[in-house]
Amino acid sequence: MMKKRAYLTLIILMLVLMPVVLALEVNIKTLPSHKIFVFLREPNQTGVLKLFTDKTGDGILSFTAAVNRPFLDIQVNVDSAGGDPKIREKFYKVDGTGVINLKLTMGSSTVTTEPAVVEEVPVVEEEIVVEEEAAPVEEEVVEEQDKGPGITGKFVGNIKKIVGSKTTYLIIGGIAVVLILGLLVRVGKKKLGSGGSFKVIKASSYDRKLGDAERKLYSAKKELDELKNRKVRLREAKDRFKKDEKDLRRLEKKY
Repeated sequence: MMKKRAYLTLIILMLVLMPVVLALEVNIKTLPSHKIFVFLREPNQTGVLKLFTDKTGDGILSFTAAVNRPFLDIQVNVDSAGGDPKIREKFYKVDGTGVINLKLTMGSSTVTTEPAVVEEVPVVEEEIVVEEEAAPVEEEVVEEQDKGPGITGKFVGNIKKIVGSKTTYLIIGGIAVVLILGLLVRVGKKKLGSGGSFKVIKASSYDRKLGDAERKLYSAKKELDELKNRKVRLREAKDRFKKDEKDLRRLEKKY
């Protein structure tokens, strides 16, 4: 933060002071009501860097030029209003880093220089606020496990439905009927053996009830076998799933 503020201040100072440093100031005192021509050249060169021309007015005038040279050759021509030459002066290797003062008269001409005065320009520091980048939030990726064959929520739901269905209660009821019938038969045999009375049941009715009980028992046994087979398949599917999961983790570590 402090380094950026210092750099910004330095850049503003350079932009503000650069035109002031590069501008050469020339003050002239000469004959009033004349025309003046000032030629600025590189030392020992004929090419003109800057030409200034104006009326002298009351004899005191000044101008600035965007010339940045350590030394300059200066030629000054002062003519009358009608164009007659009055003063012709040349000054060689004049210090171009300060303020140049020219005094031009008919009998004597001089040039003096003085350091340039740079006015202090108040600079308002601008605070740069650097926003810290928020740390990236890592999103938790939940890997969806491959569903092994036969392992689905629907399958588990079907098992729950089978356990809580009416068919299950019918199976249990059929088994209970068979047990009760068996118990009655045993009690009847005991009564016959001991000489007790025993009520005779018609064969057709008995056979029909016994057949119904056997069918229900067979159906119950079949459904129980199916449940056992499903449990076996479920266990096998779980084993395959664990094996596939181990293989997947091994491949992920490898690559």
